[in-house]
Amino acid sequence: MISSPIIVPVSTSFNNSSIIKCHNSLKLYYQNVRGLRTKTKEFFLAVIDNDYDIIVLTETWLSSVIYDAELFSANYVVFRYDRALSRGGGVLIAVKSIFICKTINLDLFNDCEVVWIKVKAFQQSFVIGVHYITPHSNLVRYAEHCNIVSSIVEDLDDNTIVLVFGDFNLPHVCWEPQSNYMLPKNAFSVIESHFIDTMSSLDLRQINNIFNSRDRLLDLIFVSGNLFDLNYELVESLDCLVKNDEHHKSILLTIELNKTEFVSTVQNVFLNYNNGDFRSLNLFSIVLIV
Repeated sequence: MISSPIIVPVSTSFNNSSIIKCHNSLKLYYQNVRGLRTKTKEFFLAVIDNDYDIIVLTETWLSSVIYDAELFSANYVVFRYDRALSRGGGVLIAVKSIFICKTINLDLFNDCEVVWIKVKAFQQSFVIGVHYITPHSNLVRYAEHCNIVSSIVEDLDDNTIVLVFGDFNLPHVCWEPQSNYMLPKNAFSVIESHFIDTMSSLDLRQINNIFNSRDRLLDLIFVSGNLFDLNYELVESLDCLVKNDEHHKSILLTIELNKTEFVSTVQNVFLNYNNGDFRSLNLFSIVLIV
């Protein structure tokens, strides 16, 4: 008996790939709050109602007798600098606990009112700082703050987005809108020139265009150039955590982050009988029967 080869139907498979793009918005709230000591309950409830991702504050006027839990629920990680020996000042950054965040050590500048942190949100790395400089500060104080920014920004990779918030108390600098940032048109004093030159040398651009009631910008937001590769929106916040001061308006910065992708591949297998050699298969079956 001579055996014949078995030729079976050909199997054909098709890949069904689906790509899910996660369109995430990171909401950053900034405000000079002009003191929180007497507003803790109001502030706590407002934070819960508004659900901002990152909250940046200047002039908190806090001290060690006021705990983080009086201001924020357990949904936030809080980083703050309180002025120890006198009333006023103070800065704070609060980050939702769903994000990876840690403080940047600034022990060499422990008498400056400043906080810097690293944050990983929706696969994007951020370095965020907040500064407060009291009115009529001298050149040495401004130079210290400039040195802090330089020491942090100079060592970063090109993919990290830098955001520097603060009340820098430079009321006489006039800012003119450009395509996507504000350009100082006058920086005459030594302090103004030194500060603006430092930020410019680090490729940081000022984007706050919301003037106060006196048509001035005290609160400034400097960002790295890679922010301009993303979609973002900066507006006056309509949902203030505390009532606005006439010199300082609350600001909402929303950044669209669309980098997260999930790829799911499902393989469907179909039997293609049209390509089967049924004649040979039938002959082999007859041989087996015989």
